[in-house]
This record gives sequence, structure tokens and C-alpha cells, in this order.
Amino acid sequence: MHFITGGAFNGKRQWVKETYLHESQREYVWACAYDGDSLSCDDSSQDIMILEGMEHWMKQCGGNYGAVLSSIEHWLEWERNKEGRLLLIIGTDISKGIVPVDEEDRRWRDETGRLYQYMVKKSEKAYVLWFGIGNLLKGREKE
Repeated sequence: MHFITGGAFNGKRQWVKETYLHESQREYVWACAYDGDSLSCDDSSQDIMILEGMEHWMKQCGGNYGAVLSSIEHWLEWERNKEGRLLLIIGTDISKGIVPVDEEDRRWRDETGRLYQYMVKKSEKAYVLWFGIGNLLKGREKE
């Protein structure tokens, strides 16, 4: 798994397209929370699965870390089950700024941060993007 995070509207989607899909002949599926796609969509027969909008799926689950984690574990298993598969997870960093007054929003923010920590630990590579520039947090660049 590769995990990509960064602020809202900092170019994560475009960076993933340029970095992973630009010259690739590999087939992919792009599930996007912002477009109403489900996190637990059917297993993909493609080589690459892209899950975009983790913070949005977390909010849809009422900040239920376990429910979202279960779906992530499903996709990690999908990736392990066939050589050459790649799971890309994109999530907007919502941990900065003013702490929300509403308890539910605070729980959502906290649990999203907790999920992102888990994904970084499980990932082969992790990137943070700012203004369209990807910085490697974990892993190695191409050798």
C-alpha cells in the first residue's frame, strides 16, 4: 500500500495520476468518497485500486475507526492476494487548524488522525503533498 496525504486542494489527485498512472499500461479502479463511491466496493480485478477521500468515508461512518479499518484491511488483503497489485490510499489532512468545538467533529478529526497513523505504519510508501510537490515520508524512491 502507498498512502498519500496533504492539505485540501494541494494536488494529491493530480500527483497520483502523474506519478502512478501517466505512462502506466496497468488497469486501475478509482473509488472516490467525494463522488459517492463506497469504500467497500466489489473486489477489483484490476492491478491498481485507488481509494480517495478517507476522511470523508470516516465522517460517513460517524468517526467509527473500526468500521473504516475493517474496509482498509479488506483492501490490504486484496493487494496481498495477487502479485503486482497496488493499493493507493489518498486522504486529506484534517488535523491542522482550530480544534472543532463540536464533540462529534473532534472525534471525527481524532479518529481520522488515528487511521492515518495506522495507514502510514502499514504502508510500503507514504507521501505528504503540499502545492503539488510530493515528499516521501516512508519508504524508498525507485531504485
